[in-house]
Amino acid sequence: MKPHFLYLTFFLIVLVIVSGCTQSPQDKPDQKLLAGGEECKENTECQSDVCDLYKQNMGKCAPEPCSPGEKTNHNDFYCDQNGQWEESKQAGDVCAESYECYEEKGYENPAFRKRESVSCTNKICTYEAIQNQCEKQNLTEILNKNEYDDQCTQNLVKQESEKRVCTPCGNGVCDQDETKCNCPEDCKKSVEESSVESQWEEGGIAVSGKYADADVVDLGESYRMYFSAEPEVQNFEGQVYSAVSTDGKKWTLEDGERRKFSTFPDVLKLPDGRWRMYFQNAGEIKSAISQDGLTWTEESGTRIKAEPFEGQAIENVAAPTTFLLEDGTHLMVYRITINKKYDYPDMLPNSNTQLFLWATSEDGLNFEKKGIAVDSRKEPLLGLADGPDLVDFDGETRLYFWSYKGVYHIVYEDGFSEEPVFDYTTSNNPLNKFPENPPGDPTLIKTDNTWFMYYGSHTKGIYYASLEAE
Repeated sequence: MKPHFLYLTFFLIVLVIVSGCTQSPQDKPDQKLLAGGEECKENTECQSDVCDLYKQNMGKCAPEPCSPGEKTNHNDFYCDQNGQWEESKQAGDVCAESYECYEEKGYENPAFRKRESVSCTNKICTYEAIQNQCEKQNLTEILNKNEYDDQCTQNLVKQESEKRVCTPCGNGVCDQDETKCNCPEDCKKSVEESSVESQWEEGGIAVSGKYADADVVDLGESYRMYFSAEPEVQNFEGQVYSAVSTDGKKWTLEDGERRKFSTFPDVLKLPDGRWRMYFQNAGEIKSAISQDGLTWTEESGTRIKAEPFEGQAIENVAAPTTFLLEDGTHLMVYRITINKKYDYPDMLPNSNTQLFLWATSEDGLNFEKKGIAVDSRKEPLLGLADGPDLVDFDGETRLYFWSYKGVYHIVYEDGFSEEPVFDYTTSNNPLNKFPENPPGDPTLIKTDNTWFMYYGSHTKGIYYASLEAE
């Protein structure tokens, strides 16, 4: 064999080996996955695919391998016999061990009380209601009347104590152990909580599943609801889905995903017939455009950046809501999160503070920040304002939102009113400042003569309440 042929053969072999060992740019991961114990916000950031949240949008990557039977803070994932994380199973799912079944847990909420027992019975996740001693006597368990002050304010920590009594609360008679504070339905009340402006009627579930952050738009002859997957779902990627309805009550899921990495969707119809979606991505507010409301193209740039507020850094900006004023100005309200607990004498569920800022824009792309829309750092919001929704409520521009107790609104008229009006709660005791699962992220739409308010219930889905228009 000739020497030059040998050299050529050797060169080709070396070239094949080198090219096989070289990773092309597109094969490289976009980012380094975080190890167990590192701070995270989403499951996709972690090597284990599990971000164990200890508060909203903040958690630590779960370790891998894990210890069999171990569960995350909110019981959304469990560790299987192979030391791998798996999504917790729901009622009716096949199981091998009870720890595989999802069990609701009031993490960092002292007011939480377990209401269901969970077990793997006959290899099926089974849930049974737990009756307390009062329920076994056909009575109602309420907090002792001495646990309230003159303003019917209760200490959240005391709800864990044994200072509870069994009474026939709900029978229409104000009995010895009942007062306007612990049994308002039987005892005449003079407290301000009775001044709920509108009597919304609870309607039931609109979209079941681990969804939240809904936004509803009018299509003319029907309605479309956009909503996000909750962070607890397996393979969470900030997905946005949609459903349609003709009556506001029955909703049909549409096929596919509208977008990814686009939490808190806020959809606005533009004067030219197109649709614009504002959303949170990487702690900032961005936008996308669509001709049909189904297929979206992200627009370049950032609408609202996470910049310091009152001289201190903020965790993120999120939850935008946008409204077109009569002169064509885009009015946007959005949430900021400050990594500082609201100073309050009683224990609060949240360890940070959330409030609303507002901004305006002529083109919907370049916004000028104006200031505070809702300052939650006072009663009755106690440092929490979230899920805003701007709506034309029969000629009045209102901003609906939720806090610990339930849903409130304020009015916009060249600026925002200061005192929030309390509208709606799912708690059977509206005096309770910290119900276990208040209605969250409200969005409103009017169909004929009926108003519908859609709100999230954590891990359960999106529910609705209705109000007949005057």
